[in-house]
Amino acid sequence: MAQLKKTSGVSGQILNSAVNALQKWNSSSLTLDECINDIRGEKAAVSILFLYFRHKNSIDGLIIKSAAKGNVKSPLFEIAACTLSQALFQTGISRQSAVNIAVDHTKKINPGAGKFMNALLRNALRAAETMTFSPDFPEKLKKRWSKQFGKEKTESIIEACNINPPLCFRMRGINDPPEGSEPITLNRNFRFYYHEHPAEILNSKLFQAGKCYIQDPATGMSVSLCGELPENAMILDSCAAPGGKTVMLFDKYPDASITAADKSEKRLAQMQENFKRLNVNAKAVCSDALTPAFEKESFDLVFIDAPCTNTGVMRRRPDAAWRFSGNRLEDTAKLQRKILTAMAPLVRSGGVLLYSTCSIEPEEDGLQVERFLSEHPEFTLEDSQLLLPDFMHDGAFAARLRKR
Repeated sequence: MAQLKKTSGVSGQILNSAVNALQKWNSSSLTLDECINDIRGEKAAVSILFLYFRHKNSIDGLIIKSAAKGNVKSPLFEIAACTLSQALFQTGISRQSAVNIAVDHTKKINPGAGKFMNALLRNALRAAETMTFSPDFPEKLKKRWSKQFGKEKTESIIEACNINPPLCFRMRGINDPPEGSEPITLNRNFRFYYHEHPAEILNSKLFQAGKCYIQDPATGMSVSLCGELPENAMILDSCAAPGGKTVMLFDKYPDASITAADKSEKRLAQMQENFKRLNVNAKAVCSDALTPAFEKESFDLVFIDAPCTNTGVMRRRPDAAWRFSGNRLEDTAKLQRKILTAMAPLVRSGGVLLYSTCSIEPEEDGLQVERFLSEHPEFTLEDSQLLLPDFMHDGAFAARLRKR
């Protein structure tokens, strides 16, 4: 994939960042989160990408219908997709300005393609004047969920997935939340709130002091399910990055000895910085969950927040719906099974293996646990929960497995 040159001007740089990230997504198996790592500071570019994935079918269809031969190759396709996302769904830029910026950007890449881009975008915007836009969602996933949850519940889940989530946060300690915060009563073990004005939270003294932690309420379910542990318990968070669950484990078990493991040294460094800022006493260790660098029966709790298809967190990862496929689900389930198998020997007799995902697919959740138990009779299922996405929280699954 050819990296696009920097475009002069703030608006041009925003388009450049969005197009580069979308090119990366289209040409790889990376998640949108991974593709936007380098443009986190450019909120407008991230907003463009979220808008695109919320209306992917409509925008892709407009591009195909508006091109003379219906075939638009990269990077022109990504330029058109990002520009239409801006022009149709953002209010901070006029349609004329969005088109002009896209044409200038196109000329920098291919001087002969400027007229083509201009005609394509103007044709698309004319066609859009007679259209009514609502969020798009893949039919195959809609049908799959209708079988699992019923039509009415599926419609509710999809509606929740298609909104931008409010700012939710967790209070660490006994401090009162910032003024204007509203409680979320999803979890009795942790104090979650939401606020209509994110800047007020991010600029608050409580946030700066690490007493206020940005986090979705669904994250508390798996940590709450861990239950009681021995005094001075040994805990392993085996797939720890970016570290949010480790922070929760520390807050719930402050006297425990906690190890946060991840195979990425870069992410470990980021976690360590976060732990320092939040006064979290946890040891960060570079270790692959498939080949753990720990002795057998070393831990009272092994916590697995497993890689998954992210179908429970599409409010925050709207590209996950378009990445979903039967093959991807099968490959992910195989990886989860390998991680479970690798982690099981690390649990002490009487200890807990806590398995969690941010997926709502049976193959990654209940069926995965059933298969593990059939292959590891030394474990028993004590409790499990499935949380479906709602307007105030993401979806998640967790199961507590006790080793005899």
